[in-house]
Amino acid sequence: MGLCRFHLLGGHMSPRDLGVVLAGGRSRRMGRDKALLEIDGETFLARVARTLTQSTGGHVVVSVAGETSLHTEAAWLIIADAPDLHDHGPIAGVVSAMRWATKGAFDRIVTLPVDMPFVAAPAISYLLETARAASVAGTGGNPIPTFAVWPLSMLDTIEQLVRQDRVRALHQVQARLGAAYVSMDAFEPLQFVNVNTPEDFAGASTKR
Repeated sequence: MGLCRFHLLGGHMSPRDLGVVLAGGRSRRMGRDKALLEIDGETFLARVARTLTQSTGGHVVVSVAGETSLHTEAAWLIIADAPDLHDHGPIAGVVSAMRWATKGAFDRIVTLPVDMPFVAAPAISYLLETARAASVAGTGGNPIPTFAVWPLSMLDTIEQLVRQDRVRALHQVQARLGAAYVSMDAFEPLQFVNVNTPEDFAGASTKR
């Protein structure tokens, strides 16, 4: 993956963003890998990665917990959770991706879970344009911790929270960071539906 280019926005240098698909869940309630479920012949993973690509200038990686069949989706770099973050949940994917991003010319990462396949690029772009520091998207006043912006400048603080303070839930980490809430209420609610069960999948597929 190449380094992110500079983008001019309103005459100023905009932050350089890396999109991260969070695909490390075990899909227990679904009974099969959610990332490989398909809508109109396209996997959830491909849909989410494609949408992130549109908002980040093509810079997208996929975060996984460990060994995975997603290596067959060869279009994106796959980043496994670091060994020292084993069984830490989604924060492991966030931190591992942030560590990787520090090796490139990025300023922040934007995460989106693989089980939200209906999010459209304008919603991601709005989050990126609105975010000034750590920020989390949400609807109806309810944050969506996995749909968030994480500045790389906060990596050391996050590492300390995870390692020393044992704060691991995404919403708790975001609260400690003072993450700003970014309302997505102006967008179609279906975009932010999580598909966790076969019933969710069947229902969401008929509503799209």
